[in-house]
Amino acid sequence: MQVSPFSLFVFHVVQAERLVARGPKGEREEIRYLHPSSGFMHQLEDKVQPALRKEDHLFTQGEGSAILFLPGVEQRGAYSILERIYAQVDLLEAETVIPPLKNETHILIGCGSYPAQGETRESLLRQAEQSARCVSLRPRIVTPSLHTMVPSTYSTRQVPIRRVNVPVQGGTPPTTPFLRLPATLPQRLTRFIPHSLAHELHCVPVGKDQRVLTVAMVDPQNREHIDYLTQLTHMTIFPVACTQEELDMLLATKW
Repeated sequence: MQVSPFSLFVFHVVQAERLVARGPKGEREEIRYLHPSSGFMHQLEDKVQPALRKEDHLFTQGEGSAILFLPGVEQRGAYSILERIYAQVDLLEAETVIPPLKNETHILIGCGSYPAQGETRESLLRQAEQSARCVSLRPRIVTPSLHTMVPSTYSTRQVPIRRVNVPVQGGTPPTTPFLRLPATLPQRLTRFIPHSLAHELHCVPVGKDQRVLTVAMVDPQNREHIDYLTQLTHMTIFPVACTQEELDMLLATKW
């Protein structure tokens, strides 16, 4: 029996609120992960719609999540749509959202198609849960909120998010997002890291937002490499994980 192809896109949005926690031992910075307002999700839907067919629509699922079901779209077509969606979402700016964003906001987009060679519906869902693209919106000015800690009862609430962290000054988060790499890299990104250095450090630049450069790395926990890239580019490095195979395919073409 012939199975009709379809593709599934999963969107997840998380905001990182920086807090200055004041306790008995002084002040320290904490990060609290939040979901955006429904108003932001509606604006995200409006931004994605031009990349879709008239009959296709993005549906919000609870706080900070949305799904897009595309019947009749196989894997190759899904990748093309993914690039169009990414280009649309990348147009968002923290200052032009209504109301303007006060916290760092990360939009992760996962994509899966069925059927694919050796793929089951279960593996489709696992694939769609992974981040294929990530767009980060950062306000130009972020003022940490002051929070007074109550000893033994205070905790920083975190929403349950799969492999989502934001870069923190002074250290790399213990886990990082996983990114499926595109087939090619735009010149506006490759100019930040010479090909010889990218080959040596096993990394490629995959995104830029203001003074933050997103870099896909086989070893995104390598503090030495991240510090070196920070000094080279004079930007904050946001590391994401990737597969060795996809990275090698990009590094095979010199820039």
